[in-house]
Amino acid sequence: MPRSTRPPSPDAQSLTDQIRRMHAARYPVREIARRTELSKSHVHNIIIGKRNLSPARANAAAEHLSREQSAFVFADGQLRAIDPLGRRERQKLGRYMRAVQDAKTEADFRDLRRRFRRMVIKTSEGEVHPETDPEILRELDDAGILDIDEVFRYEPTKRAA
Repeated sequence: MPRSTRPPSPDAQSLTDQIRRMHAARYPVREIARRTELSKSHVHNIIIGKRNLSPARANAAAEHLSREQSAFVFADGQLRAIDPLGRRERQKLGRYMRAVQDAKTEADFRDLRRRFRRMVIKTSEGEVHPETDPEILRELDDAGILDIDEVFRYEPTKRAA
């Protein structure tokens, strides 16, 4: 006799839809799992329609997802909020933002062009090329936009030994 399944709660259905939208927007399953604190297999099974979420698990995952913050990058001559697609993209962003902070303290932005001119950060909205033009970065610094103490929080994750 097959097991009867209850329809998912509205919160669980909303989160399921959000997980499927993230997957359709090319987020890796691993990144969705990290953001919701669900297992990768559970996220995969939700995407293919094999499993649902309990109301309690849906609330916890939605809370974790709501705490996820946008990242910031200097692109097109301004500070932009972006949503990197994965850990690797956040690490690239962290390296760039640390280099900008170091260049700001030295007041020399020329090295950024050499190091980051080909860098592309994949985001949910598409690809972003960080600003590497020393003149534009100097103008942003003069305008006080490069004061990134509050913005600078994207450290690479340490691997377990």
